[in-house]
Amino acid sequence: MQAIRTKLIVGICTLGVAVLACAAEVAGTWNLSVESPNGTRESTLLLSQSGQELTGTMKTQRGDSPVSGTLKGNELAFSYKVSMQGNDLEIKYTGKVEGDAMNGTVSFGGMGEGKFTGKKQ
Repeated sequence: MQAIRTKLIVGICTLGVAVLACAAEVAGTWNLSVESPNGTRESTLLLSQSGQELTGTMKTQRGDSPVSGTLKGNELAFSYKVSMQGNDLEIKYTGKVEGDAMNGTVSFGGMGEGKFTGKKQ
């Protein structure tokens, strides 16, 4: 019984390492193109990665904002807040990473949605 338990634990640990090894690597600088209800905007995303946790800075025409999010496999989700007319809006990105490219959807704090694409520098 002890041998079976040991093999099971080793198998679970091996699977966990394999899943982490398959996770995309997104740390670095990304050029983003975002389609919003007000037109297409270009921005720069600086990302740091620690396992599945993402942190960084979004650089837009409105200034710089801190970013936080997650990466699970190639599934990406991150957000940041902007102040518009005295209200804080959370801008949420969800998408997929494929090599040096990412794409997905962005939600503008309940004020519409759009699509984004990104290319790693």
